[in-house]
Amino acid sequence: MDSFTLSTKLIIQNRFSEFPDELLDQIFSYLPAKDIVRTSALSKRWRCLWTSFNFISFDFDPWNEEEEEATSFLDLIQRELLIPDNECIRKLRLHLDMHGPFYTYSNVMMPMSLVSKAAKHQLAELDLSFRHIWESSALSLITSLKLYMTPAAPPVYNIPTSIRFPRLKALYLICAKFQNEHSAQLLFSACPVLKELLVDKCSWNKINGVTISIFTLHTLTIYHHVASNYCLKIRYCSNLRFFKLWSDSLFEIEICSLPFPCYARVEIMP
Repeated sequence: MDSFTLSTKLIIQNRFSEFPDELLDQIFSYLPAKDIVRTSALSKRWRCLWTSFNFISFDFDPWNEEEEEATSFLDLIQRELLIPDNECIRKLRLHLDMHGPFYTYSNVMMPMSLVSKAAKHQLAELDLSFRHIWESSALSLITSLKLYMTPAAPPVYNIPTSIRFPRLKALYLICAKFQNEHSAQLLFSACPVLKELLVDKCSWNKINGVTISIFTLHTLTIYHHVASNYCLKIRYCSNLRFFKLWSDSLFEIEICSLPFPCYARVEIMP
């Protein structure tokens, strides 16, 4: 019985080893970079594969990591900076919480160098949770941006007036906190070709009103979870084709001249 079980395990292991590179790429795309490196140690073939994947994912919180793990994490980023010039990176996921002894200039700039490097490799989607996101000039090259803020994160900082996303077509704001209405408007106005906007669990507690006025916008999805007195204004979105609003509390909303045809769905569940 034990021999049969062992043989079955060997067969399953061999089948996994024979997966094509494309399938391994899909499987490893769901794993953080450090787990991919550990997995690649199981096979000589995988050792050279992990540096060629077109999906890169990093999660790091120094308070939850041993010092040895933190050093290893920084080494991983340095290794990713050696990406060959002919490689294409489809997606970069970078969730970092730099503080304590690891909050140094060099440790902050290293992830930003990775963003700049990836942007030069046809980067299409950038998933960021990092307080220094605006310090990379490479942001102007991306077409999809997801900003996720942890509950303890500072507001979506002082967005520089020079910020521009000339190619950005999809923007996802999750748990973002804006300092004021001007910072929110500055972010929206920096996206001249934006087609899809998702706003989920964002904080507007100190803002009287938010205006979304994006001529190129096709899809607008808003999930409103916190009771607040701000007014949401949707204006001059003449190309809007899909609008969805979900809220667990009542708040003021003004919609001016929705185009026809436009699918609109509003759910209020106080």
